[in-house]
Amino acid sequence: MTMMKTSIVQAISEKHDFVIMPHRHPDGDAVGSSLALALALAALGKNVKVWSLDPLPYDVAFLETGAFWVDTWDEEEPLDYIIALDSSDPGRLEDRPASLSRPLINIDHHKTNTRYGDLCWVDPEASATGEMIHELIESLGVPLSVPMATALYVAISTDTGSFMYTNTSRRTHLIAGDLLSRGIDLDTINRHLYQNISLNKFRLDAYALGKVAFYDEGALGIVVISEAEMKAYDCTNTDHIVEAVRNIDTVSVAVLIVERRDEVKVSMRSKGAVDVSEIALKHQGGGHANAAGFSSSHDLETTEKLLIKEFGQVGIRSDRHQ
Repeated sequence: MTMMKTSIVQAISEKHDFVIMPHRHPDGDAVGSSLALALALAALGKNVKVWSLDPLPYDVAFLETGAFWVDTWDEEEPLDYIIALDSSDPGRLEDRPASLSRPLINIDHHKTNTRYGDLCWVDPEASATGEMIHELIESLGVPLSVPMATALYVAISTDTGSFMYTNTSRRTHLIAGDLLSRGIDLDTINRHLYQNISLNKFRLDAYALGKVAFYDEGALGIVVISEAEMKAYDCTNTDHIVEAVRNIDTVSVAVLIVERRDEVKVSMRSKGAVDVSEIALKHQGGGHANAAGFSSSHDLETTEKLLIKEFGQVGIRSDRHQ
């Protein structure tokens, strides 16, 4: 057990009131890790909430939230620690700024984590924050219930691309095997995660994939989606589009640029040696070598031109030519 994890176990054991905060626009890892930890803390008799201003994403909405998941929190309520999960920097929590002045535990697996918080445990070797929460729950001595195991399996499966990404390790499979042994319903989990898109989502995906632009002999694929285009399809869900572009045989780097309200969001995926987290860091973003993102301060067109230039300077080439 690492020294910092030991300190976190001690803090949880000694204190009573906790608010868990996944990052804004939480994904499967953030949601699954948060719910599993909330269930474990409740089993220890702790007072715990999961505070997010965002609803559960459609693909993980089947998870049991009980009364844990809330979109408001009264600052006058008792609180010993905020527990930030899967958030590489405080900016990913900035939609709840009042919380950042409170004692904070930071648990994350991103190598770009800025090591913020009073207690900080970062493990870049973990495929998902869910792996770390599995370890933490064991260290707290809480038996894994089926709802906990289900939430952790969702966390790990989604952050490893259903165990396809290079962050998947022997440890990942051992943990997944332990979760399967707890009696989780794998068919239901996979159906919700991977076989559950709406017709509008399907049509938006088809439209977006039809307008991908390719550069550097097909090594770079970029798709740009405006807010107006999403409104036309009555769908704001752009999940898995960037992965579909990455899956093209010539593509080494895939980029999705999306306009959301007053923001331009960039998601990047790579295969091979290109580390997209280095590009994300240049723009105050973060992530992993093969999956990263950031919020752009430019409009859609300027952002696209900037990324074409930056990846051109990196010198990516198609796997076909390597």
